[in-house]
Amino acid sequence: GSLFKGGRYVFEIVRRLSLAVPGPLGFYLSGDIPAGLRAELKHVPANARLFMPGRLEHESNVGYVKSCSFGVSPTIIESFGMALLEAGFCGVPMAAFDVGGTSEVVRDGENGLLAPLLDLERLLLNATRLLERSFCRELAVRTRPSVEARFNSAEHAARKPGGEP
Repeated sequence: GSLFKGGRYVFEIVRRLSLAVPGPLGFYLSGDIPAGLRAELKHVPANARLFMPGRLEHESNVGYVKSCSFGVSPTIIESFGMALLEAGFCGVPMAAFDVGGTSEVVRDGENGLLAPLLDLERLLLNATRLLERSFCRELAVRTRPSVEARFNSAEHAARKPGGEP
């Protein structure tokens, strides 16, 4: 719901993705949802199923993320996306704006899809592509291995100063 985390785009993302499918479509909206956004979300298409449990313990939040087919991160400011990294380790491909350190975690076409910052149309196009089950599954199969290969803590800890193995 935060302005910097893309809260102003959430309603439109839910609306447009819901319009792209004929049946029910579930959305997990994590964290605190401000009153203004809650009011907007009362006007989403009838097939949108919103799950907004509020702020949760980390373990519960990650459990819900694991149940998702894919994620959309409309954040407009990011140094390094821990939520993106967690989703990657859960095998959940992401559609996100290419901002800050996002591209360090989300590799466009490998484990998710990136859109130029503030290009909401491209972000929505990417998210709509993830609604295609076969395409989403292809990315999901590569997501965890992609993230593990670049963020293996044991491998990084074993490196000598200067990055040598």
